[in-house]
Amino acid sequence: MDEPTDPMTALAEAATGLHELFQSFVDAGFTRAEALEVVKAIAVNGQRPT
Repeated sequence: MDEPTDPMTALAEAATGLHELFQSFVDAGFTRAEALEVVKAIAVNGQRPT
């Protein structure tokens, strides 16, 4: 019997990670607009938070 395929594609996993990152900034006190700008800068520059 074939193994079930993972329903989370690499793209879906990346989107989930970006949303969790965004939500973490909001939870830390950033406004939604500020959090979006930080996540956008990380995505555009290819940086990873430490």
